[in-house]
Amino acid sequence: MRSTLIYSIFLLICAFLGSLLSPAAAIEVADLHFAELNKRHGLSDTAVLDLVEDEMGYIWLATSNGLNRYSGYDVKQYHPSDVDPNSLPSGYIQTLFVDSYGKLWIGTHAGLALYQPETDDFKVFNKNNSVIKTELVTAITETRNGDILFADRKYLYKLTRNESQISIISQVFDEESFIKVIFEESGRIWVGSNQFGARLIDSANSNVFDLKKVNPWGISVDVRALHDIKVINGNYWLATNEGIKVLNSNGQVLRELTNKDFGIDGEINTFSLSLVGENVWIGSYNGLFLLSHAVTEEINQDFKPDFLHLNAETYDATGLPSAIIIKVMEDRTGVVWAATFRQGAFRYHPEYATVHFQPVYNSSRHTDDNFSTIWGFAESQDGSVYLISQQRGIGKISKETGEVVFFDVFNAYKESISYWDIEIDSNGLFWVATSSGLLVFEKLENDFKLIRQFFEGAFIDHIFKTENAIWLRSSDSGVHYVDVNSVAKSPTSNVPTRLNISEDYGKMFAIYADDQQRIWFRAGEKLIIYSLRSSNVVRVLDSQNGINSLVYGIHETDDGLWLTTRSDGVLQFDRNSLTVKNKQVRNNHSGFITSTTAIENSIWYSDTAGVHRVHLPSLKESESIPNAQLEYNSLGEGAVIATSDDVIYFGGNRGLNKISKLSRSSLNERATTLRPQLYEFSIFGSDAYKNKSQLSEEALHSFSSKENITYKESIELKHYESRFSVSFGLINPVYPNQVTYRYKLSNVDENWIYNDSERTAQFNNVSFGNYQFEVQAKEPGKLWSPSRNLNIVVNRPPWLHSVALVFYTLIALVFLGFIIRQYQIRKANQLAVKESEERLKLTLWSS
Repeated sequence: MRSTLIYSIFLLICAFLGSLLSPAAAIEVADLHFAELNKRHGLSDTAVLDLVEDEMGYIWLATSNGLNRYSGYDVKQYHPSDVDPNSLPSGYIQTLFVDSYGKLWIGTHAGLALYQPETDDFKVFNKNNSVIKTELVTAITETRNGDILFADRKYLYKLTRNESQISIISQVFDEESFIKVIFEESGRIWVGSNQFGARLIDSANSNVFDLKKVNPWGISVDVRALHDIKVINGNYWLATNEGIKVLNSNGQVLRELTNKDFGIDGEINTFSLSLVGENVWIGSYNGLFLLSHAVTEEINQDFKPDFLHLNAETYDATGLPSAIIIKVMEDRTGVVWAATFRQGAFRYHPEYATVHFQPVYNSSRHTDDNFSTIWGFAESQDGSVYLISQQRGIGKISKETGEVVFFDVFNAYKESISYWDIEIDSNGLFWVATSSGLLVFEKLENDFKLIRQFFEGAFIDHIFKTENAIWLRSSDSGVHYVDVNSVAKSPTSNVPTRLNISEDYGKMFAIYADDQQRIWFRAGEKLIIYSLRSSNVVRVLDSQNGINSLVYGIHETDDGLWLTTRSDGVLQFDRNSLTVKNKQVRNNHSGFITSTTAIENSIWYSDTAGVHRVHLPSLKESESIPNAQLEYNSLGEGAVIATSDDVIYFGGNRGLNKISKLSRSSLNERATTLRPQLYEFSIFGSDAYKNKSQLSEEALHSFSSKENITYKESIELKHYESRFSVSFGLINPVYPNQVTYRYKLSNVDENWIYNDSERTAQFNNVSFGNYQFEVQAKEPGKLWSPSRNLNIVVNRPPWLHSVALVFYTLIALVFLGFIIRQYQIRKANQLAVKESEERLKLTLWSS
């Protein structure tokens, strides 16, 4: 009995520890950051009614004013035309569906359309060529055998894949409504509308059953609207006008998640369900909801959802406004898309959250001329992160929202005082470097209390914390340290200690403390090592040791010391000889390095080009974050911290940038970039345009003929089409402007041609023959992609064709035969003359 009890307790402890150590952490609001896609980016309308991803990776968006295809770089629009029978039948696109064969189906207000990628147009099904009764197609899905099911406002239809014939399955509703979802399973088909609830259709006889009434399956769903259905762990999740209903496989209701569960007053009308990892994302009339770990939870009446609600209150942190979320979808790159009514589309990726910009203002006036500059960070023992604002003093960063809260105590100080650095000691006291001395604060419940001021009136802009002391340089009295324990015990009696160091070294700032009780000071382009044991300078490191630039930070690993310098990048330093062993190859066009920190085997630093991560010990740059992704926040000198939970904060003149641990992986674990696709093949100076006699020769020469090669594996050219270009790109990358490309043309390029972010390769005067064009892409922090190949055949000119060569050979043979014959005739004539001369000689001799 005792052993059973002990074993049970042991299991409970293991389960508890497992929950604590689980790698799947709940997503917080501060982790969610959305990027917008609207008319400014080329979208035809902001009322996005549906969106899907096709087999190539394109994102298709249905709007009330046309169909849109997003490549990650630009948007291509599709609209109806009165003169083109293969255009869209209507510009009002209601629904989209990609079947298991990769074909895109479009439901419009004037019929059903099938996208034909080879010709970039559409095949239309409407009243004129089928049995469709009302042409407003509102929902599309696929049967298990590959046929297409679709609905108008009353009827359910089936389009057979092999014969492309449309037949009516049944009339689902007596009155017209918007049918929002069709879900087929063994023996039955679910149909939901926005007005008349849910129906089940018997696949055997096409009989329709109202789920508000008795039906053969014993399922009861009494709702006004059913918008979406997902099967999760064998349970049916229904998105309805009353919230979420979860049914088991027998149709019994396990749990109803209503407005009370989500903290909403009034009806909560849910439109869309999407599974993203272990989370369920819900699009609704009330905004976007995220149910954390709902996929792995047991659903019963005691289930309490752990959820986030994204609306107007979270807009500053997430970038997602208060909106009606029509559809939520995850694409192959891990981006979660949200289609909104009247506000365009929004997309979220975990990588977006890793580089989150949080603006910080000097007051409640949130304008571009009122930003607050951040100069330092510090972390308390409870994991809270504080910052120092030049204008407002100490602020605390909310881990939930990312917003910064400032404290009232600094409102009492003169506006002329500026704040430059912050540290928190082991006793919990806050040390602040200011333009009027060094301030020491005690943290109260909701504010701070000043307990001591050192060097009153002196300008102090840098402080450094060791285990027992705060180190600083006073503008007029050299290098000092203050014993933090003495200040904690007796704030008023302690005085700073001045180091007896020669001023010949120049201005010295403490930047590192090693395990030999030595403090390393930066002094211009030198490092001064001061021993606390002997109370004197023990080493001076300069250009003779390989240091040629100002050192901002020192990081220690098993492989040695790593110095981050202002102009020379990251240096590997030998502990024993204190000389440079290895050096980073850095782009000198990136300007000065301004701040640096380190986490395990990586060094992170900022410069004028952005933020960079350098892998140790390889010293290879493994990640780069450009200024555009940092929201052009000009990062300040020394304004950086790496927290205990491996989150990095950089401070700048517009606020702060948070780099989350979600983005970071080792150099050996990097993912492979997806394969890029080909777009267009352009031929320059094509003879196809020479019939335009009204154009000058120069104008004709500038013309190019273009051909879509996205779905082609080869292309054949005429002999005179020797000048051409190939455009390409990675479809829907997470960060389009950071993708780099390389290409080569066999028999022309021996090595890869690196094109950076340029997405076109151009070739001139290519001779006839067989070639293979090859292109690869690389996203930041990932490996090069597999190649996308295109076989190119440049035909011989007519005068070099095999028939022409045979003709040339025959001519040559005839000519050669003629020469030989002429030679033979000439030789015969010469012989005849010679014989005649001999006979004449004989005749004369005989006479």
